[in-house]
Amino acid sequence: MATLFWMLLILYPFVAHSQSGDDEAPIDTDCWSLMTLQQSSLVCVLNEFDTTMCEKVTLCHFEGPVSICSNATMESNRFTFLSLSPVTQYELYIHIKDEKLQTQKLNLTKMVKITTPEIENATYKHDEAVIHIKYMHDYVKKPDFQVEFWGDRSKVKEKVTVKSQQMRIGGDKLKDSEIYNVRVRAKPVDYFDGSWTKWSRVKNFSVNHIPAKEAPIDTDCWSLMTLQQSSLVCVLNEFDTTMCEKVTLCHFEGPVSICSNATMESNRFTFLSLSPVTQYELYIHIKDEKLQTQKLNLAKMVKITTPEIENATYKHDEAVIHIKYIHDYVKTPDFQVEFWGDRSKVKEVTVKYKEMRIGGDKLKDSEIYNVRVRARPVDYFDGSWTKWSRIKNFSVNHITAKAVEAPPVLYILLCMTPIVLVAIGFLILQWKKEIQTCLFPDVPDPKATLAQIHRQKEHLPVSFSPEMFKDINIYPVVYTEEKQFTPEFGDNQGDTTESCDDGVAALIGSCPTSMSEKQNEDCQSLESETSQIETKLLDESASDEDVRDNPGCQSVEAFQRHSKDETYVTMSSLFKTQ
Repeated sequence: MATLFWMLLILYPFVAHSQSGDDEAPIDTDCWSLMTLQQSSLVCVLNEFDTTMCEKVTLCHFEGPVSICSNATMESNRFTFLSLSPVTQYELYIHIKDEKLQTQKLNLTKMVKITTPEIENATYKHDEAVIHIKYMHDYVKKPDFQVEFWGDRSKVKEKVTVKSQQMRIGGDKLKDSEIYNVRVRAKPVDYFDGSWTKWSRVKNFSVNHIPAKEAPIDTDCWSLMTLQQSSLVCVLNEFDTTMCEKVTLCHFEGPVSICSNATMESNRFTFLSLSPVTQYELYIHIKDEKLQTQKLNLAKMVKITTPEIENATYKHDEAVIHIKYIHDYVKTPDFQVEFWGDRSKVKEVTVKYKEMRIGGDKLKDSEIYNVRVRARPVDYFDGSWTKWSRIKNFSVNHITAKAVEAPPVLYILLCMTPIVLVAIGFLILQWKKEIQTCLFPDVPDPKATLAQIHRQKEHLPVSFSPEMFKDINIYPVVYTEEKQFTPEFGDNQGDTTESCDDGVAALIGSCPTSMSEKQNEDCQSLESETSQIETKLLDESASDEDVRDNPGCQSVEAFQRHSKDETYVTMSSLFKTQ
């Protein structure tokens, strides 16, 4: 029972509203929905109704079994509901005094009010009028467009309905030399629906069926192309510029035509910030509604910088000409070189490189030649010849050129000489000691060498320096007196005497000989002296025993000692002398 009671309580207002509204006359209301991605809203206007009789306006919808209602925001005879769902079914309740109620079912998608479109551009070209429409909406992407156009001298307004944002009107439907007005409006279709929008603002275009080639205007146009920007410059030749109203340059970006006005300077006009690869159309608007059109391709009308003759010389029996030229786009134009002498005709040569050579057989000896150059873009780019460069000259002298020019071998030698000298200097510094030793060997002094050898032999194996023997007692030699032999010795005496006599004779014979050799041969080697001393010492030791046993030999011993002293003195004097 409680559940039934609550259901009756919820449904009662709707039943009462429907019953009370069946017998009442409807209220004239205009409602439309405004739909965006941010929010959707409903706007209604009460036409020819006293708003003081209206107590309130509510908008209700069901979410399951529950009915949710919201009150409108009232502004005079206009009320608005915000934050609605574009796909929800709504019911509008207008509460009138004396318990009268007006109801109306609403579907927001079938009463959409879209934005009013605009005529973006309207031009006449190629014997037809082209109209571009500007329109944008978040939900209704493709409405119906109704275009209305009429001329100044025609009373009939023609309407054309299209679905695209670009419309073309044939020249057969338009009168020549007349200005036409055009406007547009739109209406949502298909899933969405609604009424026509308001008409857009009026735009106009001029019609001129006379082709441009029948009444041409002499114009010189060229493009200036750099990496920073590209521009177009045109000059009106032999034309009264006061007759020119304006000059426009147009191009298409997809279906949209974009135009820009020129900067005028007397009979010269300029367009800046252009694209080097875009096709353009030039429109010259003349008074009395005449129009001059011209298609332009910037890449085919490039004006490049004028080249210059950087250097022109005559050497090796030929003239060498260097051309100076720089451009951001046209890298390899055609160069036309013109040269002539004081007594020769003008000659022209076309080349593709910045260096040109003219053979000596084409030039006259002992003559001054003048040369100049100009350029023209070719291949992908095109254009006219530039102005001639400044004139440079060179002298031709076949004899001087051959005589003065140094042979190539001389240049090679001059270049190699410093390198070779540096290498030789480096080797000399690196091997200074070895080379100096080979060139200047260290040869010892002969006298000093002999003295050093003598010192080594004399003091070998011990040193005989006098200081070493200062503590030794030296005793004088005591010579024994010669004794007389008695007759009792007999034959032994004779034998002994003979042996002593033989020894004395040998010593007497050898000593004077050795002394004379010392006196006469001062430069005799030390080895021979040493051998003689050893021989004498051996003889002395051999005869020792005989001297002891035989007193008669004492005189021999004394003689030997005397000989030894003489030998020592002789060697010492030799050492001191040397």
